[in-house]
Amino acid sequence: MGMDSDAIIMIDYLKLTKEETFDIVDKVNDHYSTFNDIETYYRYKKKKRLENLPSSLSLFGVGPENDLFNFPELAPEDMEFELVATSDKAEEGKILGRDYTNLLEITASFNVDANVGRSIRFCVREKTTGKYVGFLKLGSPVINIRPRNDYFGVKKTPLDLANKHFVNGFNIVPAQPFGFNCLGGKLIALICVCHEVREFVNNKYDDMEALFFETTSLYGSIKNISQYDGLKPFMRHKGDTISKLLLNLPDELYKDTRNFLVEKNGGPLYKTDKKLPTSVKMRTQDKIYSILKNNLKEYDSTKHAEFSELLKEKMAITTQKRYYISDYGFANTKDYIFGKTDKLIKKPNYDSYSFDNLISWWKKKAQKRWEKLRAEGRIRKDLEYWNSSNIETLDIIR
Repeated sequence: MGMDSDAIIMIDYLKLTKEETFDIVDKVNDHYSTFNDIETYYRYKKKKRLENLPSSLSLFGVGPENDLFNFPELAPEDMEFELVATSDKAEEGKILGRDYTNLLEITASFNVDANVGRSIRFCVREKTTGKYVGFLKLGSPVINIRPRNDYFGVKKTPLDLANKHFVNGFNIVPAQPFGFNCLGGKLIALICVCHEVREFVNNKYDDMEALFFETTSLYGSIKNISQYDGLKPFMRHKGDTISKLLLNLPDELYKDTRNFLVEKNGGPLYKTDKKLPTSVKMRTQDKIYSILKNNLKEYDSTKHAEFSELLKEKMAITTQKRYYISDYGFANTKDYIFGKTDKLIKKPNYDSYSFDNLISWWKKKAQKRWEKLRAEGRIRKDLEYWNSSNIETLDIIR
C-alpha cells in the first residue's frame, strides 16, 4: 500500500552523505536478501516477536496450555461460548490487553501489529472449560481495496463513509487444534458479524454505525481455500485484492533508520491527517525508501537501479488475498451508506445473525467435521502454539 499524496505533505529532499546513504541501503539489502518467499519472512518476524515475550504467558498456570482450549474429545454440540473483552486495567470479566496480545501472538501465524484508528478486541472462551478457543481484533478500514470499490460501483470509497460504516477484521484466529478439529476459524469469523459485536462497536464509538464488515484471507494465492469459505449467507467472497505490499523492515532496523533520519531532518519526515486509518510505519518506511532513492540517484545510478529493482522484487513475493464481506443481515446497506435512502431494511434472516443463532448454525457443521475426523482417527490432540523450539517446523499456513 503506498501513500495518499492528497493527505500527506512530504518534506523537501533530505540530503544525506554518500557514506550515510550507502550504509542504510546496505543494511536494507542485507535484510531483504534473506527472504525469497512469504513463509520465510513470517517465520523470521515470528522468531523476533517471540524473543520479546515473557517466558511464561499463562494467566493461571505455568504455560499457555492452561489458557488455550485443548479438549479434543469435547464434542462441538456440547460446547458453550462467551465473549471476553479486553481492558487496560484489571477488571472482572475482562482480560488485560497485554495478556490478550501475548496469547494472540503465540497463537497466530501472522505477526500481531498495532493498527491505526479504532480497535475492538475480544477473546472467545468456551464456558464449560474456561479456556480460550480464539481471538478477534476489529478496527478501522484500510483506505482503498479494489474488490470493495467494485462491489459499491465506485472508483474509490469515500473515506468519511468508510470510517462511519465499515469494520475491518484484522485478526480472526482460532486456537489449534480446535481450529482444525472443529472449524474454529469459522466460529471466530461468524462471531465477528453477530449483532452483539456490531452493537458493541456502535456503543463504543459515537460516530459509528457499523453496517459493512470486511476482511481478507491471510494466504490468498498460496492457499486456494480460506476459513471464510462456506459461511454463506453470513459472509461472502467478493473477489481478490490486487495490491502488493513491501514487507516491513525488522523493528530494530526500522527504528534506528527512522530515528537517524528524523534527527537529520530536524523533525518528522512528513505531516499527515491523524484521522487517516493508515499505518504510520508503512508511511514512514515509504518515506525512508524515497529519501534513499533520491540520494542514490546523485551518488550511484547503478546502485539506485539495483535498489529499486530489489524493492520491486520483494514487493512481488506478497500474495493476493481473498476478500470477504458481510452486511450484518441488512438488505439495502449500499443505498443507505451512500445516502440513497434513510431507512434500513432487514433481511428475512436478520435474526440469524445473533450470537446464539450463529453458534447454533456453526455447531451443526462443526459436529459433522469432528465426527468425521474422529471416525477416521485424524483428531489432532497436541496443542499448537508458537515457541522457540518449533519456529522452523510448525506449519505457518494452517
